[in-house]
Amino acid sequence: MPLPNQGGGTYVNSKITEKEERALLYNIACCYARLGQKEQAVGALQMCIDAGFREADTIRRDPDLESLHQSPEFENLVKSIQKSNPFDWVMSGFNPR
Repeated sequence: MPLPNQGGGTYVNSKITEKEERALLYNIACCYARLGQKEQAVGALQMCIDAGFREADTIRRDPDLESLHQSPEFENLVKSIQKSNPFDWVMSGFNPR
């Protein structure tokens, strides 16, 4: 799995589940955001969404991602999730996982 903006490095022989991959990418996005590296944070968040993360409400409310909230790229990512999952608001507060 290549990391965003890191020269295409990969984890070799990693065996993680899709859910673990999404969690890893989400946490990488949070770390970058907290470090003020917005471009890398948005890139990791995009990879997380591409891997199947669909919890727009979580992304909007996570204080770790607060530095991205005014970014048009961040807003576009959240909107892309809402378009693919228009009933996300119904599921907020209900997480069967």
